[in-house]
Amino acid sequence: MGKQLDWHNSQLFQGRDYSRRDLFEQEERAFLRSLPSQPYQIQHVVLAKVQRNYHIILGEDRHQYSVPFTLIGKTLKVIYNPETVEVYQGLQRVAIHRRDARAHSYTTVAEHMPANHRYWEERQGWTPDYFTDKARASTPRCTPPHCIHGRCRISTPQPRQNLTLPAFRQTPIPGYPPTTQLLAVPKPVQRPYPAPDGLRVD
Repeated sequence: MGKQLDWHNSQLFQGRDYSRRDLFEQEERAFLRSLPSQPYQIQHVVLAKVQRNYHIILGEDRHQYSVPFTLIGKTLKVIYNPETVEVYQGLQRVAIHRRDARAHSYTTVAEHMPANHRYWEERQGWTPDYFTDKARASTPRCTPPHCIHGRCRISTPQPRQNLTLPAFRQTPIPGYPPTTQLLAVPKPVQRPYPAPDGLRVD
């Protein structure tokens, strides 16, 4: 097949003194560009309504991505591939995120949040580093994703050794039992009260 193709391209056009190969070398080769360094990625297009939490849900992964809060209630176009998620209102791109396939999780950009939400988050200091530091303070072997807010909250009254075992038994999170069920918290001892004078107790 290759030999026949070379022969075909080398044949002169009818009534002309040049061939397809001659035409390619003289006029077309100079316009060729090198192949892309990355393979082409198929783009998927869906429509998604902005929820009240200013996120859209990418149904394929059940993951939520933030958009500017002013677009709550709008239906936007979502273009995504294995690496990125882009959100458009009309022809204007309003958000772009790195794709995350974790179901029932959130990817949120602070600039998309209302001012009062940003203020609350900044005041609380609830960032990934905050939770990681809190977890490591309670038990040095605790690392993400074991660090969750509930464990940080109960870490204050509990001995450190009580928090280490749940951290390793509670990997990853769907359907995990409450941490308090895993802690051996002793129940208070019920002590009998003395009977009042003149009252018989059988």
